[in-house]
Amino acid sequence: MLLGASLLWFGRYGFNAGSAPAANGLAALAFANTAVVTCAAVLAWLIVEQLRTGRPTRLGAASGAVAGLVAIIPACGFVDLWAAVAIGLVAGVICPLACSLKWRLRLDDSLDVVAIHLGGGLVGTLMVGLFATRAVNSTGLPADGLVYGGGFTQLGRRAIAVGAVGLYPFVVTLVIGYLITVTIGFRARPESEAGGLDLSEHAETGYELGLGTGSGRGEDTGPPPPWTGNGAGAGPAAGSPETLGGLVRAERGVPGTAADVEPGRGEVPPHRGRRLHVGEPVLHAPHEVPDPVRDRRQRDDRGEHAVPPERSGGGGEHAVALRRRQERPRQR
Repeated sequence: MLLGASLLWFGRYGFNAGSAPAANGLAALAFANTAVVTCAAVLAWLIVEQLRTGRPTRLGAASGAVAGLVAIIPACGFVDLWAAVAIGLVAGVICPLACSLKWRLRLDDSLDVVAIHLGGGLVGTLMVGLFATRAVNSTGLPADGLVYGGGFTQLGRRAIAVGAVGLYPFVVTLVIGYLITVTIGFRARPESEAGGLDLSEHAETGYELGLGTGSGRGEDTGPPPPWTGNGAGAGPAAGSPETLGGLVRAERGVPGTAADVEPGRGEVPPHRGRRLHVGEPVLHAPHEVPDPVRDRRQRDDRGEHAVPPERSGGGGEHAVALRRRQERPRQR
């Protein structure tokens, strides 16, 4: 994830600075704007995460970098450095908030393409109408932005362009989507989504994630990962093996879906039947909910009895088994 974001960041220097007609001061400014806007967006995203969840994450840093890189594309050759910082800060705040809207709107966007790329693109395009100045680049810029006294001319043109460019692909994509729905089907079957498309389409698992000792062909002979949380508290951290790639195992060898997760915290949506997304807060599976009363009854049915840690030298099932072996000679 971080490697991919770094490669994207590095490549965007060539994309933005290389768009200048020559290796001159304008190319250098575009290069510098690309650097500062990304840093500002990363910082803003992490601050938003800290305020909302109390934990800044690596996934948030990578997402903030991408949001900043998207936002600066239309503005890199028309704004000063301070304006690039402002664009990055705004993109780093708007995009994470837009990511949280997909749960409310029930959008199937596992990679947050709409929130980051559409949101960041809108921020960058519209803010050119605020911060653009002919002192930086007069080519194709008939008037300064609103901040430099150019009025609403540039901002109005940008808004019209955003509406026109956004409406056409939305309508065409909607038509194509309906055609696919009525012909070959737009989604995979629910059971394929629950088990993983890598398994249903290619008969192998794409990720092992250290959750077991599977051979890469769908087997998983290792124990299921420990589930944390109590339904109203914390879940695994974003990017952990329990959340990465949505491959959460509710039962041994079965990637989890929202149907296997008990909602009750943060942005976990209440609807069922979809794959979990990268960074989505995941709680314990209902099959693994800690229940002391149930566990004690099961031990009683098996003839096992919990032993206090101070008597057995430690707690857990190993201590119980050790205590039972020690008590057998006395019973005989």
